[in-house]
Amino acid sequence: MPKAEPITTTIAAIEAEFELVSYRWFDGSWCPAVTKHEDGRHSIRVLMSRRFSNMGRDTTDKYDYFELDADGVITKSPRGYAKAYNKIRVRDIGDAVTKYAQEDPTVPSMRI
Repeated sequence: MPKAEPITTTIAAIEAEFELVSYRWFDGSWCPAVTKHEDGRHSIRVLMSRRFSNMGRDTTDKYDYFELDADGVITKSPRGYAKAYNKIRVRDIGDAVTKYAQEDPTVPSMRI
């Protein structure tokens, strides 16, 4: 029996549910929210929580990730979302990699 095609979604649908986060490392290098790894897999970084301290001057962000195989099928979801997202294919993951690869000059480098 042939394997059924996975259900599909788009990056826009994930963006509607989560805040995707790109940032700069301490050295200023760009770390995009959607990345393609050397082995063909992809990852999507999402913001799970943001805590403010020191009268709002400092923030602590906690991220989690969607991990996708080379075909764009989600293999790992942020904690608590596996049932809703695992085994769904993101059909425009290649376009998202290109979109998020563009550096945003308004994003500052991380501070120590």
